[in-house]
Amino acid sequence: QQQQLRYLQQQLGHSLNRALDERRHRLAACARTLQAVSPLKTLERGYSITLDANGKAITDCKRLKKGDTIETRLRHGRILSQVEKCLP
Repeated sequence: QQQQLRYLQQQLGHSLNRALDERRHRLAACARTLQAVSPLKTLERGYSITLDANGKAITDCKRLKKGDTIETRLRHGRILSQVEKCLP
């Protein structure tokens, strides 16, 4: 019975290690996916994100009017601008 108990303990240890390894790999894959779609990674590739006064991303110039203040985020730093004209 002692031998059987040791065997079962070893099997349990191996099973736990396999389960932990599998979960580590899944977590790493999820982290890579999140990093790939991260807005910060987009900035690192040379793009910028422009936000309105409420901090929402601007996707349509129809939301803006002359005189609005907008913020453009770059990889390093921010630019504050004032809208003169929106061109469709």
